[in-house]
Amino acid sequence: VVGSQPGTPKLELLSDQLTVATNGSTGSAGRARVFRKTNSDGTTTNVTVSEAGTFTLSGATASFSFPGDAATNTAPSAGTGTIAGNKLTIGASGTNYVYVKQQ
Repeated sequence: VVGSQPGTPKLELLSDQLTVATNGSTGSAGRARVFRKTNSDGTTTNVTVSEAGTFTLSGATASFSFPGDAATNTAPSAGTGTIAGNKLTIGASGTNYVYVKQQ
């Protein structure tokens, strides 16, 4: 589990994948997350949320913006990350997310 929250219902992040396509210093970004929701009666449901957004790159800093989607009840979000080697670390809402480039 990458991240979770206490209480009921509980929502756990099981998977998070970030895909980027660049044409220099800007590009498109796609994000797919899989969550497990545990309800007060103990039942669980896996939920997949996909988002499309944009990013800009300045040196080793990447800034992402995802506009949100009313159809999937996804709020707008933004984050800035630092690239070091094959890793991108993004800090958002007090949590660090580390993405590793797949070969």
